[in-house]
Amino acid sequence: MKKLPILIALSHSTNYLPEEVVKKTRISKKTREQYFDVGSKEIFDLPDCHLVAARYSRLYCDLNRASDQVAENNMKNRSGVVLLRTMQGYQIYKTSPQKPDYSTRIVEHQRFFQEIRSIIKKEKIHFFIAGHTMFTNSPTSNSEKCRSDVMLSNSDYCTCTAYTLNLLKVEFKKVGYSVSVNKPFKGGFLLNYFCHRDRLQGVQIEFRRGLIVNEKTFEINEKMVSVHNKKMDKVVRKFFNKLQKNFK
Repeated sequence: MKKLPILIALSHSTNYLPEEVVKKTRISKKTREQYFDVGSKEIFDLPDCHLVAARYSRLYCDLNRASDQVAENNMKNRSGVVLLRTMQGYQIYKTSPQKPDYSTRIVEHQRFFQEIRSIIKKEKIHFFIAGHTMFTNSPTSNSEKCRSDVMLSNSDYCTCTAYTLNLLKVEFKKVGYSVSVNKPFKGGFLLNYFCHRDRLQGVQIEFRRGLIVNEKTFEINEKMVSVHNKKMDKVVRKFFNKLQKNFK
């Protein structure tokens, strides 16, 4: 069966770190788990869509950042293609990664982006989705209330129209999800890069991981994963069918 011209990219879908890198870190396994969109591959692996998923943890190479966004250039060192500090500001490595190590990680960044671009061209992709899972509550702020089940973002209506975003929002609400738009996230580098450079419409979808995961132990509830994966598949298919009909 031919797949829909939709590509889902998962930049934070694994917590895998090469053993030699783990040995150089000074943070606990529990802290490393916070940088993993646990459950994202299980939720967004849809039979009708093309999928590209990360092979390494974002601690190795953050694929949702520009390849030249080096953390050393960030005063707090909390963002960049190679992170040096945790969200709370703690140092990740015993000693900062050296230049050869940076170069190796950038190669992985380039490979990921080349794979996406190849599928966009070969499969004539019409719609792009950056898939993530998010904490129920912010790990860095005590003031933020419980997040919605699903968050949709389009960089304040820069990566798709309000009409398109609303079509998707309506389908999520039909299957029982609470939905927020462009809050607390507006859309990351990956979404903006491909929507702007390849002139695609697209959205970032953040799925609340508390629906499928114990957020203290990071244990996945396989039964709930199956339920929500089927819902996600239904939502995306119905959304795209309506999108196509309205533009024929």
